[in-house]
Amino acid sequence: MKLITKLYLGIGLILFIFSVVTVTYLYQSSKVKAEMEKVLLSTEILSHSEALQKTLIDMETGFRGYMIVENESFLIPYKKGHETGLKIFPVLTPLVKDSAEAQMLRGIRRIGRDWINNFAQPVIEAKRKSIQDPSKKPAFDSIFNAQVKTGLGNQKMLLVRQKFEEFDRHQIENKNAQIAAFNQSLDYTRLVSIILTAMAILLGILIAFLLGQTVRRRITAMINLADHIAQGDFEARIADHENDEMSRLSRSLNVMGAKLNAYFTNLTKMNKELDQFAYVVSHDLKAPLRAINNLAEWISEDIKDQDPEIHKNLQLMRGRVHRMENLINGILAYSKVGRKDVPTETFPVTKLLTDIVDSLAPPKNFTIVLPDNAPVLTTEKIFMEQVFTNLISNGIKYNDKPEGRIEILTGEENEFYRFSVTDNGPGIPLQFQDRIFGVFQTMEARDTRESTGVGLAIVKKIIDEKGGRIWIESKEQEFTSFIFTWPKNNAVKH
Repeated sequence: MKLITKLYLGIGLILFIFSVVTVTYLYQSSKVKAEMEKVLLSTEILSHSEALQKTLIDMETGFRGYMIVENESFLIPYKKGHETGLKIFPVLTPLVKDSAEAQMLRGIRRIGRDWINNFAQPVIEAKRKSIQDPSKKPAFDSIFNAQVKTGLGNQKMLLVRQKFEEFDRHQIENKNAQIAAFNQSLDYTRLVSIILTAMAILLGILIAFLLGQTVRRRITAMINLADHIAQGDFEARIADHENDEMSRLSRSLNVMGAKLNAYFTNLTKMNKELDQFAYVVSHDLKAPLRAINNLAEWISEDIKDQDPEIHKNLQLMRGRVHRMENLINGILAYSKVGRKDVPTETFPVTKLLTDIVDSLAPPKNFTIVLPDNAPVLTTEKIFMEQVFTNLISNGIKYNDKPEGRIEILTGEENEFYRFSVTDNGPGIPLQFQDRIFGVFQTMEARDTRESTGVGLAIVKKIIDEKGGRIWIESKEQEFTSFIFTWPKNNAVKH
């Protein structure tokens, strides 16, 4: 299975679980909403029931006040209560869904109507007539004694209160049950949401971990392959038995490693052949040169003629032979730069410069100033020695002043050390400053001053191989500075 397919499946599974969480939450939310609506309905029913009971109390209070004081103003609460009750009952009746509660409500309404129509209203009418016509008082007293004094009205009102208490108690029980169901639904919704969300998070973490481990393991294998190749092990390979996008990358890296191995093997073979060729060329070219040089010496020793021209020509021939031998050695040294593994050494630059100056044995009219704060380097000592030897020897060889002077300075430039070799010689014209680092390039004719034209080319090649750079600062008839940088690596300041 491809890696992207695994990733899509993992993300899809997580999204599916979150979808289940959402659907479950919506479903439970609807249940919670329904339970909440039932609670609110019970609250509304109880509120209307309380309002009805208040109207009955107002009616009973107004009725009694009128009977005692015989003032029509006391009937105002009675009338308002009657009107309010007529409004509340049509609102309350549709709200009551429970059959037992509906039956209780009908009983309350029936008893209330009976109290109004068969008790309160007849007594009020009789009282009103007795007040208006005293002759009607005996009739009122008869009704009063039959209805009020017998306690018939109180019995009906007490029955209404009992019905209301039963109705309220039943409604409160329903409300409490609905609140419990609401809380249970709410708790269940929270629990389900937490569980499913935790499952989705854990699954997401597990999928991310597994995919991360898979990718990390395979990327680590690729990094290890790259490290092996960087260390010269071109035969290292990645074992990848998957069939996904990273497998293609692994196969490409394996192919690259195989090609590098082939190239390196071929390069090694060519280097060996080149070394063999250089050895053969050196041997085959130097042997005739040595023979010519020896022959010139023998002729010079054996010749009886003291003609100075003959001896001059023989000396000139020996000089040309010596130059040719130096040229061969320079070409061989140039070709070997960067092709041989040279061991690194830790050494003080000041000590190296002192040894070089001693080996060059500058004339007595020469002053060579060495740096005081030169670093201690860990690098290829032989390369550094070649660079300084060529630069210092050139400064000595081409100096045209009666008192020659060479000054060597050191400094730092980011990750590099900076060295400069400055002489007070004739200087180098600007148009020649780029050319002198080429092979066989010299400032003067070879007949004027012995030079192979390879030294500075070797210097530049060594510095380029080390990742540094070299340049010239010069003013004609005043000075020439060869400035180059050398990587610090493990160098330490002395």
